[in-house]
Amino acid sequence: MKKKMILTAILVMVIGICTFNTVNAAYEVQSEKLPIKTIINLVDDDSEEKENVVLENETFNYVLTPLTEGAPLPAGSQDGRWNISVKGDYRDYFIDSIKFIRPGIYEYKFEQIPGTNEDIQYDNMVYKLIYDVSNNETYDSLVCKVIITDEEENYKYEDVLYTNLYTSSEVPVDPDPHEDPEPKPEPVPEEKIDTSDINVLLYVAIFVGSAYVITRKIKSKKEN
Repeated sequence: MKKKMILTAILVMVIGICTFNTVNAAYEVQSEKLPIKTIINLVDDDSEEKENVVLENETFNYVLTPLTEGAPLPAGSQDGRWNISVKGDYRDYFIDSIKFIRPGIYEYKFEQIPGTNEDIQYDNMVYKLIYDVSNNETYDSLVCKVIITDEEENYKYEDVLYTNLYTSSEVPVDPDPHEDPEPKPEPVPEEKIDTSDINVLLYVAIFVGSAYVITRKIKSKKEN
């Protein structure tokens, strides 16, 4: 009798665990994309920084590595990592969304891979991304919250931001996007037409015409 009760209890536990896993695996959540902000500042000969240098031909590489065993990665990951290349053109780049199917705390490391351009000082900041996945209040779906910290979790950040320093003075600084890219030319004053000569000619023409009319009248009287 006791053996049957024990077997029944074990069976119920097994069925419960299987049901729990099935229910949790039946729904999923996609995390939001996280913007990656790459700023390039120019350092001139006086060690002063000028912001927002555009390096359209320069590529900056980043990698996302899971710290939690079994943590999922964005689509397109290879060899247990997710990589992205960012151009220095200030377009919008993102850490792609991650699909989670079970509640839990999932931690990742995000860092920049230094390039080979000797004129650039690459930002060596390492971020820890903490994805907190939990059930909603009715336990019929998952919700995901992302926390961005430094590697030691001493500070929290709103963005994934990297500031690279460019030490060559040959690159122009990107103008303020709120200003006109080129200065407007100074208005050219319109040339005023000198009418004095025209007035003189007009008076001469009137005088000649009047003289002609008078001459014709005198001549006409003599003939009569």
